[in-house]
Amino acid sequence: MSIPWIGMTGYAMCVPPPQVPYARHSAPLDKDDFPTDSMVQYTCFPGYNTKGFPRAMCLLYNGTAQWFGPDLHCLPRSCGPPGEIKHGVREGDTFTFTSRVTYNCSEGFEVVGRPYRYCQSNGQWSGQLPECRPRGVTVKWKLESDEHGRTANPRTSRLRPESFNILY
Repeated sequence: MSIPWIGMTGYAMCVPPPQVPYARHSAPLDKDDFPTDSMVQYTCFPGYNTKGFPRAMCLLYNGTAQWFGPDLHCLPRSCGPPGEIKHGVREGDTFTFTSRVTYNCSEGFEVVGRPYRYCQSNGQWSGQLPECRPRGVTVKWKLESDEHGRTANPRTSRLRPESFNILY
């Protein structure tokens, strides 16, 4: 490997390699100069897929040292559809890494479980698919009182409904 001599200034050197969104390169981060014929390899962060050519090389072109490459894009990994729920709807139609979907139930139903899921770096959705269950009737019971307003003996007294709540 020969390093070209450029006039009185010394050897031709490249600046640090170009940055690629959602990727890192193999060069030391504290290195500022790279001789010609240096090559670096790029790797996408977890949760991203590599598309393109992941290498860059420092070459001398028209008397100037410069990087050629990479021709790389790091695309978020797909988790696929997260699932539908009966008696409810899903908000969110992006199914790639870092995306979030939220589930809401139809009127008269309530969410059981976490109402949201995230697309994770491994291509899987977080948690479990929630469910929509019908809301029920809540009845508050009270022991009968005697004619003086005193609560009767709980073992022998009857319960009577004090209030009803129908949740819809």
